[in-house]
Amino acid sequence: MNKTVFQFALVFIFTIQLIHAQTPGMDWPMVDGFSERTGHVDSDMSPPFELKTSVDVGVNVSEFSFVDGIIYCSYSTPNGNAFRAYDPMSNRVLWDRVVPRSRGGVNFVPAVSDDIVYIGGQGGTGLYALNRMTGDSIWFYANQSLYGRNVAIKGDKLFLQPPAQGLVCLDKDTGEKLWEFGSGSAQTVPLVDDRHVYFTSRIHDTLFAVTHDGEESWKYLLPSEVIDFEATMSIGDTILVKTRTNLIALDQSTGQEIWNTTLMDSNSYITTSNALTYTPKMLIVHEWIGDWSDTFMIQGFDYNGNMIWNHVLEPGSGGPAVSFGNYLTQANGGDLEIRHAMDGNIVQEFEGLNLRPYTRVKVVDDLILAAGGSLIHMFTPITTHVKSEDDLDIKWDLITNPVKERLTLRMITQEPFDLKYRIHDLKGVTQGLDGEWQLRRGINLENINISNLPSGQYVLTIKSGKKVSSVSFIKT
Repeated sequence: MNKTVFQFALVFIFTIQLIHAQTPGMDWPMVDGFSERTGHVDSDMSPPFELKTSVDVGVNVSEFSFVDGIIYCSYSTPNGNAFRAYDPMSNRVLWDRVVPRSRGGVNFVPAVSDDIVYIGGQGGTGLYALNRMTGDSIWFYANQSLYGRNVAIKGDKLFLQPPAQGLVCLDKDTGEKLWEFGSGSAQTVPLVDDRHVYFTSRIHDTLFAVTHDGEESWKYLLPSEVIDFEATMSIGDTILVKTRTNLIALDQSTGQEIWNTTLMDSNSYITTSNALTYTPKMLIVHEWIGDWSDTFMIQGFDYNGNMIWNHVLEPGSGGPAVSFGNYLTQANGGDLEIRHAMDGNIVQEFEGLNLRPYTRVKVVDDLILAAGGSLIHMFTPITTHVKSEDDLDIKWDLITNPVKERLTLRMITQEPFDLKYRIHDLKGVTQGLDGEWQLRRGINLENINISNLPSGQYVLTIKSGKKVSSVSFIKT
C-alpha cells in the first residue's frame, strides 16, 4: 500500500475511534465485548467489506483488545506471558509487561475499563491492574493461573473465577476483595447483567445466579457434567446456557427453564472465550466437537431453540463468531468469513490471512479486526456508490447484493439515452463483462449474467459520455 494512503487510512480510522470511544458498543474492552457476553455489536455495517490496512504490532499476537485507538495484545515469550500496548497512529510501543512465573499459551484477553487495563497469565502469580497508557502497576490480586479465566467488569466491580476458588468480586479501582461466593469455578469468564452474576461450579455441576452483593438468588442443575468450559449469554430477560450436550433458555429472574434443546453432538467441548452470540432473529452456537479434536461446527437456532442451519468449519477454527446487525464474522481455517445469520451462508471471504485459530475476531464501530501473526487486520465496509465529480443524472441501484447468478439494476431516467457498463475486480482488472443498454424514459430493469464469475468482490461501473458512477457487489 502507498505510504501516504496507508497513513491517511490510519488517521481516518482512529479519528472515528476517538469520536466514538466511550459509546456503548463502540469498543471491545472485555473477552466478549460486554459483561453480558453477547458477542453482539449494535452496528449498521453490512457487506461488502475491504481490507483497509494491517497494523504490525511487532509480536505474535495471542489475544487482543482495541480501545480508544490503542491495541492491547498478549503474546508468549521465553520468560512467560507478556502484554503489549501499541499505538498505531505513532507506530510506537507504549509499554511491555511480563507476568511473573507464567508459562505456555496466554489465552487471556486484556480487559480495559477507564484508565486501567487488567492482565493475567497461565500459571502466573495473579491479576495485575496497570495504567493502560504507561503500564505502571496500580494494584495486584494474588491467585493461581488465569488461563482462560478472563475478567468481567460491571460498574465499579470486577468479577473473576480463579482456580481453587469460587466467584470473586473486587473493587476494579483498588483491587480490594469485596466478597467471594461458592467453590470449584469453571475455567471461563463470569457473566454479569443488571440483575445477577452467573457462576458455574465444576463441583456441583450447577449454574448459580448471585446478586451483585454476593447473595444467592437461584440455582439450576446443569444436564451434563461441567468439565472446564461453559457458555452463557444474557439477552433481555433470558439467560442462554450451552453445556456439552444442551442449549438451554432460563428465566433471568427465577432460573425457571423455558426450553431445553439437545445438541447434535453429545460430546462437544466449548471454547473458553464463549461459544454463543445472537442476532435480532437468530441464536448462534459454536461447537467444538469431540474430545479435544479440531472439528468445529457453527449452528443457527431460532428463539424457541429449534436448529435452522449448521455448517462444518475448517480445522483450527476455535474462535467463536461475533455478530453485528444480521451478519456474523469469524476466522475459519485462517480465513476471515462474513456470514448471513438467517442461513449461515458465506457472503464474503478473505483468504490467505493466516488468522490465529483460537482468537476471536472483534467488531469495533465501523471496523472488523482480526489477528494473524504480528498483524492486526482492519476491515471496513465498501461505500456502496463510488461517485465521480460528474455523477450520472439518473437514479439507480442494485436489486440484490450479494448476488449468485444475475445482477439486476433498477434505473430511473427522465429521457431515453444510451448507457455503457463494465465489471472489474477490486484491482481494476476487467472481467470480460461489458456492454451497452438503451434506456427508455421511466423505470428500467437491466440484467447482467455473472454466473461464470468466480466468487468474490467486484465493481460495476456505468458510464454516459464523461459521466460515470460505480457500485461494489459480492458474487457468491
